[in-house]
Amino acid sequence: MPNLVPDVETHGIIITDQVGNVLLAPPTKPFKNVYELAKISRGLSSMITYRDRLRDVLLEGVPVKWNKKCIKYVETQEGIWVFFEDGTQEFCNILVCADGLILQVIRKQKLPELQIVNYGITHVGADISIPKHLMDKANKIHGNVLARKTLGTKGDSTFMMTRLIPIKQEQNDEKNEPHYRATLVYSYPSELDNVESEKVKVDDNDPSSVIEHVKRLIRTLRPDCTLTNLLLELWDLAPKTIPNDPIKFPFKTYNPIQRRMMRDIDPMSIKSWSSSRVVLLGDAAHSMSPILGLGANNAIQDADKLSQALLKYSDDNISFIEEYEKEMLKRTSADVLKSRNVTFMTSTPLGPFGVIIRDNILKVINVMINFYSFADNLIFKN
Repeated sequence: MPNLVPDVETHGIIITDQVGNVLLAPPTKPFKNVYELAKISRGLSSMITYRDRLRDVLLEGVPVKWNKKCIKYVETQEGIWVFFEDGTQEFCNILVCADGLILQVIRKQKLPELQIVNYGITHVGADISIPKHLMDKANKIHGNVLARKTLGTKGDSTFMMTRLIPIKQEQNDEKNEPHYRATLVYSYPSELDNVESEKVKVDDNDPSSVIEHVKRLIRTLRPDCTLTNLLLELWDLAPKTIPNDPIKFPFKTYNPIQRRMMRDIDPMSIKSWSSSRVVLLGDAAHSMSPILGLGANNAIQDADKLSQALLKYSDDNISFIEEYEKEMLKRTSADVLKSRNVTFMTSTPLGPFGVIIRDNILKVINVMINFYSFADNLIFKN
């Protein structure tokens, strides 16, 4: 987590309407470094973590076996036999499953009744490199906060996360402008994916067709204004093909630009949870909407809690797993439901009257947050 650039960027989030009017802007204040920011116990703030660098740290000294596909497991009194697609098998005392929402091999075997909730919302994400003149336009609308969200009126929304730290850019334009790293996300009702004609085909294996689909939706769903034009310019920066030269690509990792369904794992679909030597962690146990940024945070907390629990391991006693799962389920179930509710609240198509209600509710919340922060600073300023 790179430290904040003083007087250049702000750890915060801003939410605007479809033309850029501010609806919610929690107060922020400057911090010397991320350690100071992490000590905050009150109020709202945000920081950006580079996941590719986090993976590098987590993989140091870990003998990972890649390209191994698990197909099933068999539990015995002594431990777990894990079987792989290539015909090999491994024996272990404890099997930790972190295969997420999509793969669901171990989780589906352990908890076949666990249901997946489809939101009826599609989202498309892309890592882009933004030249300074476009970043200046974005900052003029949103300010210099690191997280920027705009709410449409047709159930669509945009989200951009950025750092105002110039990145190395192999293919700068003639002006040789500084470029900045950013992630764009566009969300919209999945039913709009069905509005395709013979002339309009979207292929999730062809990034250029997905990008054109997103731009077409923005033109259709958003009003003609400065913010809409900026969004179209930003999506034009998304790589139209899969990069074949990672050295020239300005980011270490490339996530395919595809349409992805927004879903979660419904914690209410499990009537009883029986603890065993097979343990779930992260998205395998509580995949949730990314709207509040709680998924990865909970996964890291899972790993911390499970690590502490494993210190109590003994061959004939796995009660520590039950302790871990009770804490994990209590903590994450609330976040799954909270994230789902916020997603539906901000992704429901609204008529003119509904837009007025939504915007005024957010503005009232904004006033309350800012007033609370002001009072909090007076009380705890020392």
